[in-house]
Amino acid sequence: MNRKPWKYSLERTYAGLHQDSVSCLAFSPCGQFLASCGKGRVCIYSVSRSKVIRYYDIVDASPVALTWGDTADDLYVGYSDGHLWQYQRPTQGGLRSMLARFFSSADMWQFGVLEGSILKMTWGSRSRHLFVAHGPSVTVLRPVTKLAWDIVSELDEPELPYTALGFQPPAPCPVGMHVSGRRNQIIVADRDYGINGMSDVSHDCTTLAAWNLKDGLDIYTLSPSMRKYKETINLHDNLGENTNVLLDVVFIHDDFDLLVGSNVGQPVIVNLRSHHVIQRLEHSPVNCIVSVVAYTQLGSRRYIATADRELGTETRVKLWVAKTDSPFWNFISRILDVFRRVRKQLGTLLLILIVVLVDRVIIQEGLWSWRSQPALSFLAALVNLAEGVRDLGTHFMDASVVPETSPAVATSTSWSAKLKLSQV
Repeated sequence: MNRKPWKYSLERTYAGLHQDSVSCLAFSPCGQFLASCGKGRVCIYSVSRSKVIRYYDIVDASPVALTWGDTADDLYVGYSDGHLWQYQRPTQGGLRSMLARFFSSADMWQFGVLEGSILKMTWGSRSRHLFVAHGPSVTVLRPVTKLAWDIVSELDEPELPYTALGFQPPAPCPVGMHVSGRRNQIIVADRDYGINGMSDVSHDCTTLAAWNLKDGLDIYTLSPSMRKYKETINLHDNLGENTNVLLDVVFIHDDFDLLVGSNVGQPVIVNLRSHHVIQRLEHSPVNCIVSVVAYTQLGSRRYIATADRELGTETRVKLWVAKTDSPFWNFISRILDVFRRVRKQLGTLLLILIVVLVDRVIIQEGLWSWRSQPALSFLAALVNLAEGVRDLGTHFMDASVVPETSPAVATSTSWSAKLKLSQV
């Protein structure tokens, strides 16, 4: 199948937000928002408007992992001290955020504490389970109420594929965690237990790609009970001397290509079949580690986010975009861009009209007192109406997204056993 490769150009550079390494990047399920976390801060970005919506400054511990829920209304963040926090509606800033604080509505809270530093987090959209890798363990959690979560199970540690006399096996360190479409299975890749670097699984859950900490990507075929080595994609010409670093690997473009981080400041896009490097993203002119990457699609556009580490105050997050050559999709994208820009102003105008209505009808006419419960309920209903107007562009935009094949997440609530990746 011949297809024209996507070509990415730099859309926006975000500087000064993270004062140290960025540990995680994640696009929201709708593709409209990007979240990043690093030492002392969590940032939320609007992809279509290429701007920062809001950020959270963290004092006690550093956020090291994050994942979105079913929508952009829920963001789960894990910290270096094992604490788990939920951020509600993190993409809403400005007036709505002020109203939430006025009515004492908390928009973030702690819902759990696990042993050890949080390493990885992923959300199962169909099963509604949160999978958290911490220390050598993987814990499966399920929300019961807004603030209460139950631990469904804790996955067993993997077995080494070999043993040696007097050999002390290292503690497992999950470097990849992927919800499988097969029943009761989650694929966990542990460092030094067959998979050494960061990994990703194709959307049909038949292929696993892993950074091998040496010269490129190891490709495996997956079956319900084992993995089988297939080939290695050599990236030696695109690497520096220090290859013993964890670099993100992401399947993109309907699993035709792979996005790989870099230890020389230039993440690469590699074709899975031909093994050719399609494009280098020049994130930094200097040789730095760009270990964190993410990918999404929004309408007719594809977006890639890259972030570096170990650069202190020079840390950068960059957003890249690839656009289609189709006149139809370009026309639709322009219409949606205009609508997304004006919906915020329309919602703000409606909120102003609500305030005038409250002042004229409720207060001056004396129907209810300002702080009475009926008045607050009435005001809350009107604010929800205004939010619906502001979010209308979101839902309208989602209907126009050309869906890529997405993994089917198992619906069973039993996660007592993970897929054992056997050496073949």
